[in-house]
Amino acid sequence: MRRVYVLVEGPSDAAFLRRILPKELLSNAELVIAGGSSGIPSLARSVLVRRKCPVAVVMDSDSIDPDVIVERQQSTEDLIRAADASIPVKVIAAIPEIEAWFLASPKTIERMVGQKVSEEWLFFGRRDPRGALTRLAKENKKSWDINQAISALDDQDIQRIRAIPEVAELSAFLQETQQNH
Repeated sequence: MRRVYVLVEGPSDAAFLRRILPKELLSNAELVIAGGSSGIPSLARSVLVRRKCPVAVVMDSDSIDPDVIVERQQSTEDLIRAADASIPVKVIAAIPEIEAWFLASPKTIERMVGQKVSEEWLFFGRRDPRGALTRLAKENKKSWDINQAISALDDQDIQRIRAIPEVAELSAFLQETQQNH
Protein backbone atom coordinates (compact mmCIF):
# COMPACT_ATOMS: atom_id res chain seq x y z
CA MET A 1 0.00 0.00 0.00
CA ARG A 2 1.34 3.45 -0.89
CA ARG A 3 2.05 5.98 1.77
CA VAL A 4 0.49 9.36 2.17
CA TYR A 5 2.50 12.25 3.55
CA VAL A 6 0.98 14.74 5.97
CA LEU A 7 2.93 17.97 6.23
CA VAL A 8 2.51 20.15 9.31
CA GLU A 9 4.11 23.37 10.50
CA GLY A 10 5.69 22.19 13.75
CA PRO A 11 6.28 19.35 16.22
CA SER A 12 3.24 20.11 18.38
CA ASP A 13 1.02 19.97 15.28
CA ALA A 14 2.40 16.51 14.48
CA ALA A 15 1.88 15.38 18.09
CA PHE A 16 -1.70 16.70 18.03
CA LEU A 17 -2.52 14.80 14.82
CA ARG A 18 -0.92 11.61 16.17
CA ARG A 19 -3.19 11.89 19.20
CA ILE A 20 -6.49 12.71 17.46
CA LEU A 21 -6.41 10.76 14.21
CA PRO A 22 -7.44 7.11 14.19
CA LYS A 23 -4.45 4.76 14.33
CA GLU A 24 -5.58 2.93 11.18
CA LEU A 25 -5.36 6.19 9.22
CA LEU A 26 -1.88 6.89 10.55
CA SER A 27 -0.54 3.40 9.86
CA ASN A 28 0.35 4.28 6.25
CA ALA A 29 0.85 8.01 6.76
CA GLU A 30 4.07 9.79 7.47
CA LEU A 31 3.86 13.04 9.40
CA VAL A 32 6.49 15.51 8.22
CA ILE A 33 7.38 18.68 10.12
CA ALA A 34 7.95 21.52 7.65
CA GLY A 35 9.29 24.03 10.17
CA GLY A 36 6.65 26.70 9.55
CA SER A 37 4.09 27.52 6.91
CA SER A 38 6.50 29.21 4.51
CA GLY A 39 8.36 25.99 3.74
CA ILE A 40 5.29 23.82 3.22
CA PRO A 41 4.65 24.39 -0.51
CA SER A 42 8.25 23.69 -1.51
CA LEU A 43 8.49 20.61 0.69
CA ALA A 44 5.12 19.31 -0.55
CA ARG A 45 6.19 19.78 -4.18
CA SER A 46 9.41 17.86 -3.47
CA VAL A 47 7.46 15.00 -1.90
CA LEU A 48 5.13 14.83 -4.92
CA VAL A 49 7.99 14.76 -7.41
CA ARG A 50 10.30 12.39 -5.50
CA ARG A 51 7.90 10.07 -3.68
CA LYS A 52 4.95 10.11 -6.11
CA CYS A 53 2.59 9.79 -3.13
CA PRO A 54 -0.49 11.75 -2.03
CA VAL A 55 0.18 14.78 0.17
CA ALA A 56 -2.00 16.41 2.80
CA VAL A 57 -1.00 19.74 4.31
CA VAL A 58 -2.31 20.96 7.66
CA MET A 59 -1.46 24.60 8.25
CA ASP A 60 -2.74 27.51 10.28
CA SER A 61 -4.93 29.89 8.28
CA ASP A 62 -3.59 32.80 10.37
CA SER A 63 -6.91 34.52 9.62
CA ILE A 64 -10.59 34.29 10.41
CA ASP A 65 -11.62 36.08 7.19
CA PRO A 66 -13.31 33.41 5.00
CA ASP A 67 -12.11 35.03 1.75
CA VAL A 68 -8.50 35.15 2.94
CA ILE A 69 -8.69 31.55 4.16
CA VAL A 70 -10.12 30.22 0.87
CA GLU A 71 -7.60 32.18 -1.21
CA ARG A 72 -4.62 31.02 0.86
CA GLN A 73 -5.80 27.43 0.88
CA GLN A 74 -6.47 27.42 -2.88
CA SER A 75 -3.23 29.17 -3.83
CA THR A 76 -1.20 26.76 -1.68
CA GLU A 77 -2.98 23.77 -3.18
CA ASP A 78 -2.52 25.11 -6.75
CA LEU A 79 1.17 25.73 -6.14
CA ILE A 80 1.67 22.19 -4.85
CA ARG A 81 -0.43 20.57 -7.60
CA ALA A 82 1.66 22.33 -10.26
CA ALA A 83 4.44 19.85 -9.47
CA ASP A 84 2.28 16.85 -10.45
CA ALA A 85 -1.47 17.23 -10.95
CA SER A 86 -2.00 13.45 -11.17
CA ILE A 87 -1.30 12.86 -7.47
CA PRO A 88 -3.93 13.73 -4.83
CA VAL A 89 -3.25 16.84 -2.75
CA LYS A 90 -5.32 18.28 0.07
CA VAL A 91 -4.66 21.50 1.99
CA ILE A 92 -6.43 21.80 5.33
CA ALA A 93 -6.47 25.18 7.07
CA ALA A 94 -6.87 25.19 10.86
CA ILE A 95 -8.83 28.37 11.53
CA PRO A 96 -7.08 30.50 12.67
CA GLU A 97 -4.58 28.03 14.14
CA ILE A 98 -4.52 24.40 15.22
CA GLU A 99 -4.92 25.35 18.90
CA ALA A 100 -8.50 26.34 18.05
CA TRP A 101 -9.32 22.64 17.86
CA PHE A 102 -9.07 22.50 21.66
CA LEU A 103 -12.12 24.78 21.78
CA ALA A 104 -14.23 21.84 20.61
CA SER A 105 -13.38 20.28 23.94
CA PRO A 106 -13.75 22.86 26.73
CA LYS A 107 -13.45 20.10 29.36
CA THR A 108 -9.83 19.52 28.34
CA ILE A 109 -9.12 23.23 28.73
CA GLU A 110 -10.88 23.22 32.11
CA ARG A 111 -8.73 20.30 33.28
CA MET A 112 -5.59 22.11 32.14
CA VAL A 113 -6.33 25.53 33.61
CA GLY A 114 -8.46 24.55 36.61
CA GLN A 115 -11.42 26.77 35.73
CA LYS A 116 -14.70 26.46 33.85
CA VAL A 117 -14.36 28.03 30.41
CA SER A 118 -17.02 30.68 29.80
CA GLU A 119 -18.71 31.44 26.48
CA GLU A 120 -16.77 34.72 26.40
CA TRP A 121 -13.46 32.85 26.56
CA LEU A 122 -14.61 30.45 23.83
CA PHE A 123 -15.61 33.42 21.65
CA PHE A 124 -12.26 35.13 22.26
CA GLY A 125 -10.53 31.83 21.61
CA ARG A 126 -12.02 31.58 18.12
CA ARG A 127 -10.15 34.77 17.19
CA ASP A 128 -6.89 34.12 19.05
CA PRO A 129 -6.82 30.56 20.41
CA ARG A 130 -3.20 30.53 21.57
CA GLY A 131 -3.59 33.93 23.25
CA ALA A 132 -6.86 32.97 24.94
CA LEU A 133 -5.49 29.67 26.23
CA THR A 134 -2.31 31.33 27.50
CA ARG A 135 -4.23 34.12 29.29
CA LEU A 136 -6.79 31.76 30.75
CA ALA A 137 -4.02 29.59 32.18
CA LYS A 138 -2.15 32.66 33.47
CA GLU A 139 -5.29 33.88 35.29
CA ASN A 140 -5.21 30.60 37.17
CA LYS A 141 -1.47 30.84 37.91
CA LYS A 142 -0.69 28.09 35.42
CA SER A 143 0.95 28.01 32.05
CA TRP A 144 -0.59 26.69 28.85
CA ASP A 145 1.41 23.75 27.55
CA ILE A 146 0.07 22.36 24.29
CA ASN A 147 1.93 19.07 24.76
CA GLN A 148 0.38 18.55 28.20
CA ALA A 149 -3.03 19.44 26.74
CA ILE A 150 -2.55 16.92 23.93
CA SER A 151 -1.66 14.24 26.49
CA ALA A 152 -4.68 15.19 28.62
CA LEU A 153 -7.17 14.52 25.81
CA ASP A 154 -9.53 11.68 26.70
CA ASP A 155 -11.63 9.58 24.31
CA GLN A 156 -14.61 11.98 24.46
CA ASP A 157 -12.36 14.96 23.75
CA ILE A 158 -10.85 13.15 20.78
CA GLN A 159 -14.29 12.32 19.39
CA ARG A 160 -15.34 15.99 19.64
CA ILE A 161 -12.17 17.12 17.89
CA ARG A 162 -12.58 14.49 15.16
CA ALA A 163 -16.00 16.02 14.43
CA ILE A 164 -14.47 19.41 13.56
CA PRO A 165 -14.95 19.87 9.78
CA GLU A 166 -11.23 20.33 9.08
CA VAL A 167 -10.30 17.20 11.03
CA ALA A 168 -13.09 15.21 9.38
CA GLU A 169 -11.89 16.44 5.96
CA LEU A 170 -8.33 15.33 6.70
CA SER A 171 -9.54 11.93 7.92
CA ALA A 172 -11.66 11.47 4.79
CA PHE A 173 -8.68 12.35 2.55
CA LEU A 174 -6.41 9.90 4.36
CA GLN A 175 -9.01 7.17 4.17
CA GLU A 176 -9.69 7.81 0.48
CA THR A 177 -6.01 7.85 -0.49
CA GLN A 178 -5.36 4.63 1.41
CA GLN A 179 -8.26 2.89 -0.33
CA ASN A 180 -7.34 4.17 -3.81
CA HIS A 181 -3.57 3.80 -3.69
